[in-house]
Amino acid sequence: MEQQILNYQIERLLGEGGMSRVYLGIDLKTGQKVAIKELLAQLANHDELRDRFRREAQFMAKLSHQHIVRLIRYEEIGTRLFLVQEYIEGVTLEEYIAKEKGPIPEEEAKELFCQLLEAFAYAHDNEVIHRDIKPSNIIITKGKQVKVVDFGIAKIAAGSSSTLHTKTGIRMGTLAYMSPEQVNGREVDERTDIYSLGVLLYQMLTGKAPYDMETESEFEVQVKIVKEPLPRMKSTYEYVSEKMQRIVDKATSKEKGDRYRNCNDFMRAIHAPAPPQPRPNPPPVESFASFGKFLIALILFFAFLIGVLSLNSRSKQEAPVEAPVEAPAAPAAEYSVEAPEAPAAPAETPAEYPASAPARPESVPEKPSNINVPTF
Repeated sequence: MEQQILNYQIERLLGEGGMSRVYLGIDLKTGQKVAIKELLAQLANHDELRDRFRREAQFMAKLSHQHIVRLIRYEEIGTRLFLVQEYIEGVTLEEYIAKEKGPIPEEEAKELFCQLLEAFAYAHDNEVIHRDIKPSNIIITKGKQVKVVDFGIAKIAAGSSSTLHTKTGIRMGTLAYMSPEQVNGREVDERTDIYSLGVLLYQMLTGKAPYDMETESEFEVQVKIVKEPLPRMKSTYEYVSEKMQRIVDKATSKEKGDRYRNCNDFMRAIHAPAPPQPRPNPPPVESFASFGKFLIALILFFAFLIGVLSLNSRSKQEAPVEAPVEAPAAPAAEYSVEAPEAPAAPAETPAEYPASAPARPESVPEKPSNINVPTF
């Protein structure tokens, strides 16, 4: 690695992409840290790619916004082309999701995303279409400030969108974040960036891109982009709100005319309060009638059941109680009334009486008038 580029001491390589590599440099006079972007040597002799690199410098020179990285200078030395930009200390949104956060909580995601919308609204007002919005082109600082970098394939809104693609075979954008019109090679405008922003919001809220480029072929992804809606976010992360799902659905509509017209409309949708949940419709009259019949039948059934239980209980209470069986009483001694014999002639000794008198009947008949009953 080189030790010096222009008047900057090279500290380290920050990253490398398909067209360029970026170094961290320090100004030898002021000590200012900068990011130095250089067009790859194997592409430096390609006239159209050199022109694209110059255009990026021109676009960045006309953009001055707190959420867009600032251009410091542009230099050409022989076949080598350099963009010197302000150095932003932070992590890319891609790293922030993959290594620090996973799915970003909704309120935080809304705050970060609205900063992006402000940046792209400003770029669109200046007729600059980015066309390559993706997490690796967005930096988040420690203070949670967002910066947009890499306008490498940006275009002026009124320019041609497909000449470079058809002549060089270089894809204009990153497939997973492309809009249907980009896949089909059609004219793009600010709503193309709206689509890519919708895909980006999907990834911020769920922690994953809607398409897996490692398991799906480019052809399969292209077909899905053109024909199928994005997968439901709740299928990836169940805590995504219905409001955010509706917003992503609109932003990623297949037809440009169905998307938000611009970033300001997009932002207003995010800030708008969630609509109240609709009350369920009352059941039709037939349902009430059916339910009434069922209720009456249920009441009759319980009334019948209560009646049966009550009757059974009453029968048990009124059953006769059997009297205890007692031994029959001994019959009363019969008392026969006979005429007494005439007494024997009186003797000197008194007449003998039985040792015990017979049992006395319960009722004694009246004395006959002609019977003398001895008294004792």
